[in-house]
Amino acid sequence: MNKFNDINSAIDYVINRRNMNLGLENFKKIMSSLGNPQDDFKVIHVAGTNGKGSTISIIRDVLMFNGFKIGTFTSPHLITHQDRIRINNINISDEKFIYYLNKYYDLIEENNLSMFEIDTLIMSVYFKESNIDYGIIETGIGGRLDCTNIFNNPLVSVITTIGFDHTDRLGDTLDKIAYEKAGIIKENSKVVVGYLNDLAMKVIYDKAISCNCELYLVRPCKMVDTYEFLYEKVVYSIDNNAKFLIDNACVALEVIDALDLSLELDKTKKAIKQSNWPGRFERLTENIIIDGAHNEEGVIALIESMKNYKRPYVVVFSALKDKPVLRMIDLLKEASDMFILCEFDFYRAIKIDEYDDGNIIRIKDYKKAISEGLKNVQDGTLFVCGSLYFISEVRKHILDVCK
Repeated sequence: MNKFNDINSAIDYVINRRNMNLGLENFKKIMSSLGNPQDDFKVIHVAGTNGKGSTISIIRDVLMFNGFKIGTFTSPHLITHQDRIRINNINISDEKFIYYLNKYYDLIEENNLSMFEIDTLIMSVYFKESNIDYGIIETGIGGRLDCTNIFNNPLVSVITTIGFDHTDRLGDTLDKIAYEKAGIIKENSKVVVGYLNDLAMKVIYDKAISCNCELYLVRPCKMVDTYEFLYEKVVYSIDNNAKFLIDNACVALEVIDALDLSLELDKTKKAIKQSNWPGRFERLTENIIIDGAHNEEGVIALIESMKNYKRPYVVVFSALKDKPVLRMIDLLKEASDMFILCEFDFYRAIKIDEYDDGNIIRIKDYKKAISEGLKNVQDGTLFVCGSLYFISEVRKHILDVCK
């Protein structure tokens, strides 16, 4: 008898399985007992502090435009939980998700699997049975001990950026964090590395060399127009001129190069031009931009990209309480003409009463905070930013209001 018959009960079951980490070795044994379905398709494994999602979306679109069937596994989700598992940019169906959850329910219960482990298991079997050409897999946290680090023979391992995030689990120095990210690098694979500082780069370089890997380093790119950039003697157009998104496009281009495929340049250019990753410096209306700047490096990247837009800058911000919230607030306050701190409904979210600064406008309800921001933005730009969980709620609200 099936345990789940509707998607709501299935998702409720999955998302409430928190903090049940058993260690990677236990999960590897479970996947081995299933015949290691994750090793039956070609894998591009992506780690990094920031930039993973948009890099994945560009790689996906380039490969799809050139006729390949592409699976993507990303987190967190923006609209529904099923966003995390997609083939050719289409979510796994409710029926498929329920089917796999019922099929492996006893295994999940017996081994006390966490939400991320369940998602990884379902993704692996779904991608195998769907006969995808490539699976592009995003790590959850770190890499070395992340539950996605179960692939024995990835084609390409990608490190997008390295900065300070999840320091309680990954370490409090860049070399320690780089060591954790480098854990996805496997013997005799190819490794693509984004723009890193020297300390982090040395760790990645040493691991790649020790694993006999071919190393691809992202080279400098140059803006040639507002929405055009030059990379490796080719001019590409992009629909979003946020600098960090252009950096991510260059990482994606190096991954495409590493795959050594005979792709049509015109199709690749079209894919990059139309590619977008919702919630990452996404322009929802003429004067509203939302961005999942969920850590200090993300905030710095956002501020750098704000310069392309009209003032005054009004910022509405919320975050998770385990982030360097005070530092992020200070950076955004300094960069903006008006700063509003708000809350959203999530068990790890900040409470505005904990940030009692006379220079901060605090409005608990994020919907009212956005409304207040719009009243004051005039001909400028409203930036709503912070946790990706926050952006998920905000995006739906703004799109509903602006219909």
